[in-house]
Amino acid sequence: MSIIKDKISQKDYMENRYLLEEYVNNEEYVFTIIKKYVKDYNFFMKLVATAFYSNNSYDKELFEKVSNLLATKEYKIDTIIENIYPLLKGYIEEGIECENERVPFTIFDYYANFNLPIEYFLLYKGEKIEQSKIEYIILFFKKNYPWFGRRNFNYFKKVIPFNINYELKIEYTFDVNGKYVKPTLEEREQVMNYLVENKFPIDLIIYKQALRRYANGLLNINHQLKRTF
Repeated sequence: MSIIKDKISQKDYMENRYLLEEYVNNEEYVFTIIKKYVKDYNFFMKLVATAFYSNNSYDKELFEKVSNLLATKEYKIDTIIENIYPLLKGYIEEGIECENERVPFTIFDYYANFNLPIEYFLLYKGEKIEQSKIEYIILFFKKNYPWFGRRNFNYFKKVIPFNINYELKIEYTFDVNGKYVKPTLEEREQVMNYLVENKFPIDLIIYKQALRRYANGLLNINHQLKRTF
């Protein structure tokens, strides 16, 4: 793994070293962690560089663990995307089967079926999928997830963070075959617990898509997900 030369101050490093520690102590992708704490990829790599140049043996050891993970897990991303692509393209074009009903594919469905953060499609450098086909997937994400790929995404998340307790208080109403359905607080909590327990990246878009599916009777909240990749 090549090391970038840019480092951060020791103070900033110590305040954010937990990102590296969480990466080596959990089975999560880099983008999952940095989105969780509203950081960006370049900042994460600066943390790695700072650990590399540190004189502290703990930081040196931490760097070795992070670099080994980046080399053995993250490098497989292109292969994972190549495995995902045919299924994902079919879902986007034909919809997805949901409780014996075919419905349009959403970002919620993506994370219900795949573990890989969507940001990795922006970094694809493989040779098995033409760039125009990758752009087709990226365009879907951009249309269905307003902040995808935008530089101001982290700024928006800081200004309007997703607050689970606050969102649970809001009563959303959905049109279900001409009838208005308003999930109760208990039902909203059950949907939120479903997202948390199944390790979805939770924001307003994914939460409301899940809640809409539940209101339409198309979300089995007692079902434990087994994702494809």
